[in-house]
Amino acid sequence: MSDNVTKVRFDRTDGKRIRVFWIVLVLVILIVGLILFAEQLNLDALGRRITYGLSGRGEDYGVFTFDAHSSNRFAAYGDGLAVASAGGLKAMDADGRTDQSVACSLANPAVCAGGDVTVCYDLGGGSLTAVRRHGGTVLEYETEGGIFDADVASDGAIAVSAAESGYKTVLRVYDGGQKEIYRWFSSSRFLPVCAVSRGGDWLAAVSLGEDGGEFAASLLVFRTGDQDVYRTVDLGDQLVYDAAFSENGRICLVCEDAMRTFTVDGREEGAMELSGRALTDYDLSGDGFSVAAVSPMQAGSLSTVITFDRSGQELGSAELDEEVLDVSAAGKYAAVLTGQALTIYRRDMTEYCRMDNNILATRVLQHADGTAILIAGNSGRLLIP
Repeated sequence: MSDNVTKVRFDRTDGKRIRVFWIVLVLVILIVGLILFAEQLNLDALGRRITYGLSGRGEDYGVFTFDAHSSNRFAAYGDGLAVASAGGLKAMDADGRTDQSVACSLANPAVCAGGDVTVCYDLGGGSLTAVRRHGGTVLEYETEGGIFDADVASDGAIAVSAAESGYKTVLRVYDGGQKEIYRWFSSSRFLPVCAVSRGGDWLAAVSLGEDGGEFAASLLVFRTGDQDVYRTVDLGDQLVYDAAFSENGRICLVCEDAMRTFTVDGREEGAMELSGRALTDYDLSGDGFSVAAVSPMQAGSLSTVITFDRSGQELGSAELDEEVLDVSAAGKYAAVLTGQALTIYRRDMTEYCRMDNNILATRVLQHADGTAILIAGNSGRLLIP
């Protein structure tokens, strides 16, 4: 008698499939963990150690020098600094070396940046120059009228609002390669505020005029493939100080009574009301959020710093018993400078780090990686948390 035994053969491909399954599962868990716990893991700190901890960084690394003047204006230049002054533009890399230099007369200097493109212009004057980081001058614009405003999107698209011969305002849009793709003429109204979306597909401008003998403002939205105004939104008698497109294509307006957000179709999505407080400073450049410093109308040093998302929903706030000198936002961080300290907050206004303002800085520029530049007098210094 013999036993009838069935032999089971093990397929090696099954073992490979099991190993692949477990590897994929572990990778998915790691990715989800990184997304959910990015704040706690402090990945930016690890990135800074890798970037700034390399050998060859001398004591002068992250030190920027320029001529001191009260009219100087500043913008981030990659991980460096751009300074617009009465004599033109000086743009420096993080090692303090000058990468771009533009000599021109700017009676009222202004500067703005997006991606690798930085624009300097004479506010109320007639000249504008755009430079690309490590790439030289990419745009020069001149007008016999005055330049009202300019804006740079995150991909280098540029919008310019200016008076030109025969017109109260001419709006121009340049794409990310600084090729002019749109022009709109107005002989009847001034449009002193403009903003452009990434890609240059959308343009927003604020019109000032009269309605029944009273001051009235309107938001004009343009689709740059069409010549007609796409949408007009009545803003009433409120003053509008600034405008910007967010990453999701919303239009953010800084008004005297609120920070308002609109879709390109003209629908107001939300507002962060100032509730009778005075707006002392703001920055719309955070990753999905903005920051504003407000204070009571009456004299005093009490300040409140608020972060809010693109729908106007408050994300967090901090009460300070001292005057805020400057605020700046980039990435997921908001920097708040006072006479005593620089405090960098996360977007929900929880404190990330704090450093004494022992150089008597008056300006701060936040970078997306958590670093910041403190500016005092004729110099700036990169601070690495």
